[in-house]
Amino acid sequence: MIVLNVTYKCRPELREEFLEAILREGIDEASRKEPGNLKYDYYIPFDGGDDLLLVEKWRDEAALKAHAETPHYAKLKELKPQYVTETILERFELPDVRKGNAEEQTVTVTVRTKGEPCALTDAEIKAWYAERVASLFDPQWGTPEITVDVERNPL
Repeated sequence: MIVLNVTYKCRPELREEFLEAILREGIDEASRKEPGNLKYDYYIPFDGGDDLLLVEKWRDEAALKAHAETPHYAKLKELKPQYVTETILERFELPDVRKGNAEEQTVTVTVRTKGEPCALTDAEIKAWYAERVASLFDPQWGTPEITVDVERNPL
């Protein structure tokens, strides 16, 4: 998997206009629909001045190269001179589990509380934890196997 962090250094006061142009042109949606795209999202850094951050995840080099040949990619390149003074690209390559160079992870979380009984049923507690834990994992690796056990002991 290839991860790109693209920081656009926007002209003063033009970051929002740049982002609006990207959204209006559908560049973000078209990129997300491409084969091999795993993530394509824009972020406004909390203290980033006029920066705009794009985080992209691509299945492989072929998908990324195909992206660079699309009309919406060309449109983004066309828009940039009007809004952007500098583009900083950070590229990361992560292991591909299909090639056997990843690992299985087991995470154990224990929660102990004392006090009045929880109003949720055991099934509701299990569902609550399972939903939140599952949301932490990248769906490209499949649905995580999550086991939640609830044990109640009167005090």
